[in-house]
Amino acid sequence: MARRGLIVALLTLFAGTLSAQDYPTTTIDTTSLSYTYTPFDPNGANKRGKAGQRVLDYLLGATPANDKRARFSFIGGPGYSTETSLRLGVLGQMSYRIKGADLAAQPSTASLSASVSITGYYRIALTGDNFFRNGKHRLSYRAEFRSLPTKFWGLSFDAALHNPVGRYTSKRYLVLARYSYALAHNTYIGAYADYRYLNTIKPDANAVAALGDSRTSASAAGIGINLAYDSRDITTNATKGIYAAVEAILRPAFTNNIGDNLWQLSATFDYYQPLWKGGTLAIDIYGEFHSAQTPWLLRSELGDDRRMRGYYPGRFNGNNLITVQAELRQRIWQRLGCAVWGGAGTTFSVGDEFKWAKVLPTYGAGLRWELNQHTHIRFDAGFGRNSYAFVLAFNEAF
Repeated sequence: MARRGLIVALLTLFAGTLSAQDYPTTTIDTTSLSYTYTPFDPNGANKRGKAGQRVLDYLLGATPANDKRARFSFIGGPGYSTETSLRLGVLGQMSYRIKGADLAAQPSTASLSASVSITGYYRIALTGDNFFRNGKHRLSYRAEFRSLPTKFWGLSFDAALHNPVGRYTSKRYLVLARYSYALAHNTYIGAYADYRYLNTIKPDANAVAALGDSRTSASAAGIGINLAYDSRDITTNATKGIYAAVEAILRPAFTNNIGDNLWQLSATFDYYQPLWKGGTLAIDIYGEFHSAQTPWLLRSELGDDRRMRGYYPGRFNGNNLITVQAELRQRIWQRLGCAVWGGAGTTFSVGDEFKWAKVLPTYGAGLRWELNQHTHIRFDAGFGRNSYAFVLAFNEAF
């Protein structure tokens, strides 16, 4: 099964590169942005040499200069993961700058992804990071709509390891925005707002037994504040610098269907150090902590495409989450690169306290392919304790 997933994912990566080939382009200037597109050539003037050589030139050639106000990239094709089985998806990203901004400055990005699988899974997600022209203001956002037939083991660490597997369909709707203002050089203060809705549909007998009298749906809106220090050279693919942030979020009782005031506190520390030509050491430490009244649907989940890669998302969940990972990234040739990582993490709650024996390992390796400056595709194969997962996404995990 793992071999089949690897082959399918590699084919996905290859198919996506074919769909994004560079040809002569035409640029249209507007009052705020300039857009670049490839004109259709009915006479085949864009054909240059043999197809195989063109593919190699594109895959292994130099990264295109980042000299455009806006650039759109996309990949698409089949994929595989343990939670969705065989699926078909497309990822698209636009990087852009407000007209008048320095072309050497970091671009803003907007990404749209959509996927559907043979199990009934579907997901649509929009994410973005905006850097305003004076450099003092940042705005990031995310909207996600997902339906996932999922496996479920229980609500404690031991249940996740030993309970018989249950099943239900998870419905999740999420909208969030985060604004930051530069107080001083590399120092930011900001505000946060979100809305989340989660529902458990058609749980089977094992899932019902594991849930007991726990609620099966939750909705909540939250507001928060954050403080960050950010000296990274580029947010999507940092090679040097530090990112350290703390964020506190309150979900008042009148904004949720829980009936209690809920709070969440998170802390992040990322460090990036150049080692040699094309080599970077990246370290990520992350903690997330929720109030005791927080229902399991809103708690921390271990395993996603950024942290603890290799685990089934949500199998391990708790009021508290701690993870650490170190990744070595290396550019191999022109656009092609690779990465290897190792790390550990755990979840724990009241009555299920932190124990070293419950710390789970994660390790893996992946390929990187640069579409253009500051934008690349990553394919990661992650492994954990009796678990594995494959990731296909834009840009680095952290």
